[in-house]
Amino acid sequence: MFNEKYATLQAGDSAHVAAIVVCVAAVILCLAVMRRLKCDRFYECLVAAVMLLTEAVFLVWQFSAFGVGVEHLPLNLCTISLYANALFLLLDRRGAVKYTAFFSIIGAALSIAIPMQGYTFPHFRYIHYYGNHLLIILTSLYLLRELPLIRLKDMLLSELALMTFILAVIHPVNLAFGTEFMFFAVGEGYFRTAFAPKNLCMYLIAMAAHLAFFAVYRTVRLRKMTNNKQK
Repeated sequence: MFNEKYATLQAGDSAHVAAIVVCVAAVILCLAVMRRLKCDRFYECLVAAVMLLTEAVFLVWQFSAFGVGVEHLPLNLCTISLYANALFLLLDRRGAVKYTAFFSIIGAALSIAIPMQGYTFPHFRYIHYYGNHLLIILTSLYLLRELPLIRLKDMLLSELALMTFILAVIHPVNLAFGTEFMFFAVGEGYFRTAFAPKNLCMYLIAMAAHLAFFAVYRTVRLRKMTNNKQK
């Protein structure tokens, strides 16, 4: 499962397409049975433990294969989403997901559609990458289903928090160590870099995607609430 001969994944090849098909099928199945799922703390903690355990194994493999470095800090959006969702499940803090769910789902979906790792099945990295991104989406949807209708104010607060985090943490780390966490480019001059056209464009596109997903969520949720009242 850790053999380097499996470092052959290419975007659009059979292993990539198979992963997309499995993930889409899993999300559709989850949405179909979501309303019938009952809250079970054992299974919630089990899923959280699986997410954290596979991430721990990934880190051990990464350190042993490539050494310890700043680039392995958990500062990418999907890694942050994974830890956040695992903690929400373990600590039973469902309400906090309203600030993370939309960019967690969009970020994980994009990572599944556009592979950002090069290992194919049955390498552990392939299973870890697609498995944990799928779990980010499924746990976000699962936690969202029990919340009251999320307001636009909550959505905008989450966007503000994300932008503040990027400016206060991500950009300084990228500038100091030459990394590209969250795919934000670095250069000379903090504010010139932070507000560079490319970086602002990336953030505005991401925000547009989050707002579009929020609009879909609100439409579907309001329709279900209306149907339930009519019954």
